[in-house]
Amino acid sequence: MRTVWTGAIFDIPAVSTLRSTNMSRLLLIAGVVAALFLAGCSAVSTHLKRGDELMQADLFEEALAEYRKAAAADPENPEAKTRIEKVRRELSSGSNEEGLSLMQMKDFVGAIAAFKKAIGYDSSQNSYKKNLHKAIGQVMQLGNKAREKKDFAGAISFYQKLQKVLPGDKQAEQGLEETKIEWAKKLFASAGEDMDRKLFGNALISLVRIHKLVGIYRDSAALEAEARGEIQTASRFGIAVVPGKTKRKQRARTADMVQALQNAKVDKCPTVDIPATGKPELRLWVSVEDLSFDEARRVTTAEQKYRSGTRMVDNPKFIEMKKKIAADREHISDLGQKIKVDKKIIEQARQAFADAGPSDDEESLRGRLKKAEKDNLDHKADREKTQDEVVQLRSELSHTPRKLPEPVFDMHSYEVYEVTRTAGIKARFIARGEGDVKLTEQVVEGSSSTSDKTNRAERKFGVKADPLAFPVGDEDLADKATTDAAGKIGKQLVGLCGRWQDEILSRARQAVTAAPIEATEDYVLYLLVCPKEAPSEIKQFLKEQFQFEDIGALRGK
Repeated sequence: MRTVWTGAIFDIPAVSTLRSTNMSRLLLIAGVVAALFLAGCSAVSTHLKRGDELMQADLFEEALAEYRKAAAADPENPEAKTRIEKVRRELSSGSNEEGLSLMQMKDFVGAIAAFKKAIGYDSSQNSYKKNLHKAIGQVMQLGNKAREKKDFAGAISFYQKLQKVLPGDKQAEQGLEETKIEWAKKLFASAGEDMDRKLFGNALISLVRIHKLVGIYRDSAALEAEARGEIQTASRFGIAVVPGKTKRKQRARTADMVQALQNAKVDKCPTVDIPATGKPELRLWVSVEDLSFDEARRVTTAEQKYRSGTRMVDNPKFIEMKKKIAADREHISDLGQKIKVDKKIIEQARQAFADAGPSDDEESLRGRLKKAEKDNLDHKADREKTQDEVVQLRSELSHTPRKLPEPVFDMHSYEVYEVTRTAGIKARFIARGEGDVKLTEQVVEGSSSTSDKTNRAERKFGVKADPLAFPVGDEDLADKATTDAAGKIGKQLVGLCGRWQDEILSRARQAVTAAPIEATEDYVLYLLVCPKEAPSEIKQFLKEQFQFEDIGALRGK
């Protein structure tokens, strides 16, 4: 016998050969399968209906997602398959039309992406593939034309865009690498010419670009190092420090000041060169006009603990011994009471043992008697020992004083003088720039101090004398004051160095229009002598003149 449920056929043996339990089980399975089938049909229908609605609204991508859900619910459903093919054709055709439109607008890269998408939806359309190859050819043609015109940056841009939409494309890869080599060759030749003309800033830009393009090209690395070395030499802010007019007694100190300045580090001017190894940008005349020492005193107070007398106080040992004797006496009294109790217990135990009959436990009675006798002996021994201890303590107590003398202390306040000794240096410096033009003349003061405390002796109160002994001598103080003054002059040099940096920038600005090559030299020099953020005008100039924006690479970072 065969039974059919909604298109599913189950073979069921004759009823006479089945047990009732097997029949129930088969019926249950059939019901579950039928329910799942109906549920699946319902899901397919829902997704198909939703997909049709989205198709009518021209939402093809969304419709395709719904049809794919229907196919997932029932992979063999012919309606789902048909709709998927239909919407893919729609999407493919639409992407192709989009590509053609982009081709007309000369957006060949966008057209390539659209044609790739069309082929992805329907790879059977050869016309789509032809369109794709045509768009690729257009981009390659643009890149090649730019390359022929020596517009290497433009050519590289086209090849890179093509690589982005077509990763691994051999044409784009070959065109890109060949263009980089050609550009590097041209840049290398230009850098060589600039080096010969001592245009090291211009050469450095070309060499840095070579490094970013192909790494090392021929001996570009050595040439870059040479250009950086020449610019580094030009970037030195040379300062010649010489002694100025000074009094005879201060000549040695002036020489020390000159030496201190030659070892100074000028913040915010990393290319400062003291003493100047080449032509100095600045001459600095320094002289010490005066060296003086001054002492200042400040009165403070201190306290000293001293012994002012004695007083009699209870002897702790005497008191402790008295407490111990009293405790021992109390213990002896307690033991006397325990011994009396022991005697009664012994008498009762002996009487009980004597009166014991055949039914009594003689062994238990004997043990009780022995324990009572032992306790009695222990208590007597303890009492005797404690009595001996009391005798010993009484003997010691008779030789122990009841009161003892104790020292009495008071606090004494006394004056302390805190003395500060200061060395003061007055120095004059004159800075002269190119053409011996005086840039500034100032007087600076340097100082260094040392301190110590002193007080008189007061034997009555136990105060010891503390003589004045400065931890730093006058010669060391004078040296430190000289270094302090030199440091203050060094801070003034920051402003002078900044003025020099501003002059470089101003010179570059003046040459931007009339002599951009010279402007490039000064702009590059400024970037290396001034570590702060590059001004926007330099960034804009390099971008317009060289299509170059990597300031960090130019600075060697």
